[in-house]
Amino acid sequence: ILIACAFFLHSVQQGGIIWDERADFAGVKNQLKFAGKVLSGTASKVYEDGFRSIRSDYEFYGIGTSFPAFKASRFIDSFLSGQPHTFDKTFSLILHFIAFVCGLGASWYVGKLVFLATGQRATSMFASVALLVTPFCIGYSFFDYKDVPVAAGLIAAVYYAALFIEEPRPRSSAFFCAALLFLGAQKIAALPLALPACVGIGLAVIKHG
Repeated sequence: ILIACAFFLHSVQQGGIIWDERADFAGVKNQLKFAGKVLSGTASKVYEDGFRSIRSDYEFYGIGTSFPAFKASRFIDSFLSGQPHTFDKTFSLILHFIAFVCGLGASWYVGKLVFLATGQRATSMFASVALLVTPFCIGYSFFDYKDVPVAAGLIAAVYYAALFIEEPRPRSSAFFCAALLFLGAQKIAALPLALPACVGIGLAVIKHG
């Protein structure tokens, strides 16, 4: 993990802004502006002013990371630093940090899932580390704030579903719902990926009454 963190810090210093950060920054800004018009009752053309721009500017992908990054960067840039709130300052850094944390989370949940299946701690640690050191996986964790959180949310949902199937508890189901919420916040179209896990939980509920 320390080595991965070192590589992440190096990527932050040497890397740059990926191509769609500017578009997502503008998309979040436009949708918040539209939401303000709706709440204030000044949105005269709801479909034309709002839903059309949602499709063209944002497309609902990555909202679970872009929205909190936008709000946090706005607070840091505007209120703490007194600088203009633009996409190339803390917004980009926060997005990359969230992606990296989700990458670590995906690796951690893979280890927990393997341990749940095998009961072998050494095997689970090997699986977790193997995912973490895979160049494709760790590389995307440095900057891909859309796909990496989707992967982390899906792996977490599968883990909590397996945990619930093995021993149904309200806590496991609550964490499963939280993982689904996180997954859906990233991309609504990604929710069907967790459908087998949902079926497994449904069968477990029927079995245990």
